[in-house]
Amino acid sequence: FLSKVELNDFIPVNDESLSFYYELEPEATLLSYATYLCHDHITGKLVLSGANPTARFVFPILPRTVKGDEGEKEGGEERRQHGDGEGSGKKDCDTVIRLEDLAASSVSAEVREWCLQNERFYCVHVVNEAMEMRFYALTGEIKGRKRLWRGKGYKFPLPSWESPSSVLPWPEHCPVCDLPNLQPMRYLRCHHWICERCFWIAVCKQRERELCCVTCGEGETLESVREEEFREREGEQDLFSSLCGPITPSFRAKVAKHRIESLPKLNQLPKKEPFRARSLLEGKKSFLGAQEGTRNEVFQKAARTGDFCKMVYVLLAGVDVNAEDEYGQICLHLTTFENQFLTSYILMYWMGLSPLKAAAGGTTPLLIAISNGYHALAAGIAKYLACESHVNLTLSEICDLAEKDSLRFRELTSISLTQSPASSRTFERPQPRFQYQIPPDSKHPGAGAFTIDDGFPLPFLDSLVAMYHSLTDGPCKKASSNTRRFYSDTTGRVSNEIRSCMINANCKLPLRALSHMRFLCYSKKGAALAPHVDLTRALDDGRRSTHTFIIYLQTCERGGGTALLKRQETRGEGIDNEAWDKVMEEITIVRVKPRIGRLLVFPHFCPHAGLEVIDIPKLLIRGEMVRNDGGQKSG
Repeated sequence: FLSKVELNDFIPVNDESLSFYYELEPEATLLSYATYLCHDHITGKLVLSGANPTARFVFPILPRTVKGDEGEKEGGEERRQHGDGEGSGKKDCDTVIRLEDLAASSVSAEVREWCLQNERFYCVHVVNEAMEMRFYALTGEIKGRKRLWRGKGYKFPLPSWESPSSVLPWPEHCPVCDLPNLQPMRYLRCHHWICERCFWIAVCKQRERELCCVTCGEGETLESVREEEFREREGEQDLFSSLCGPITPSFRAKVAKHRIESLPKLNQLPKKEPFRARSLLEGKKSFLGAQEGTRNEVFQKAARTGDFCKMVYVLLAGVDVNAEDEYGQICLHLTTFENQFLTSYILMYWMGLSPLKAAAGGTTPLLIAISNGYHALAAGIAKYLACESHVNLTLSEICDLAEKDSLRFRELTSISLTQSPASSRTFERPQPRFQYQIPPDSKHPGAGAFTIDDGFPLPFLDSLVAMYHSLTDGPCKKASSNTRRFYSDTTGRVSNEIRSCMINANCKLPLRALSHMRFLCYSKKGAALAPHVDLTRALDDGRRSTHTFIIYLQTCERGGGTALLKRQETRGEGIDNEAWDKVMEEITIVRVKPRIGRLLVFPHFCPHAGLEVIDIPKLLIRGEMVRNDGGQKSG
């Protein structure tokens, strides 16, 4: 429905419960109407659908008069002529100015982008606050919108426009930009004035802060939770520690794990809470996950994205900080891979996680930091390891220490290791051979699929085979014809080789391999994979992977190839092998033969199938790739 409606059009409002407000602004957008009715879920849908929060109905603004001026009487008479006097009623609509953006026109696109980048509950909260600030500027009343709950209207007194002592109820010029204040707003806490344009510019610039006054900075910074928000939970730990011993990082980890073990089971989950607007800080306290698996996912995402506040709230609510993912990684691996200095320090100093913990393939957080050139973080980890015993620091002290160390080690350009990381090894490279399997100008969804032969050095391929044998079989969520072993390439060992291979082959596609990779081994004859398309992998920044890559680690002379198909077909019941072979022969574009060191890259949406394995074992490593030129945004 919303796709067929012009969301930013102004429509007359005849709702009697809203008459007190719409006598000031007789027309409204759908967004402002839904906001004043307190329908947060509808407001959220409108914002996601492209409704413009800056759109506003505005009366013509006359020059400001000051009591005692000679032109005061003339100004008051002019206002009465414009319909502000008694009995003007609906005729005012003929003299008002309907402005879609007015002064905010230059920032409306930026506001739209901001809405897409932030959580929906917080976007709705900001829109609600903006509507309240508009109302406060026009009426001098605070929280008028909330009095409309369940349709209960309230008649506020209108400002006296024609009183001899009356002046414009807001400053003639915005105190921030000094431009004519045609769209006035007023902060609810400190009561300072601001124009609509400056308000939305400030909203788009403020990061990790609640709504703050541009003039005085009034508003709560999320960093303040270091001192105030966690005292209650730490008080609980103090009470517990009087029985169990002093609070140490390992003790905190045990308490966090004990709390998550008390979460309800699947059949005991509480009813989902209806959507409503929340402030940024309230949102951090909410949506922590009602089950252990969800809680761990929320915790890991907060840590690797540097969301300090969210991460600590999850820690205090309960989480297993030592939980490993399918790649054998704990949360500290993720924070070092994303170069998150503060959250890494909290995990080490506050929760006692070891930066020498090895994941699948032997990767440690220290090695990740060094391999990726995060010299400041690597130096901070080395400093932590150099301390034989750690003083039990408070959360605030750890945050201050992280800030000091990040500045102290920022100028470092290198850090020595007793053993060089695997990603720094160099091999003699053969001459690669590039070939398109589906032309890039084709209209097929697999357009641009290609192979590169002889692009990897043999010692590198041997090291991948050795790595496969060092790993253990990963969890199998469904019946499969292959075994999987998971490896996270956080040191760039594989992705750097793929990039070098593509550069040496003069491949111009701006593709980068993601770190999560899987080894697949087909050890039984007759194993095959039905026609399908691959799923995309979502990134934390909103992008999604676009291509699949495969590196074959064994040569199969017979069978085991990957067929790129014209379309996806499903084998129905009763179709024998001979008939199915004819169907596959008809829809196959090309068969890519497994050859050691061959790189195959194709778009996710390209239909493909794994042909029947004859020569065993068939061994490969595969993963996803993302475009470096922006990629595909998730919806």
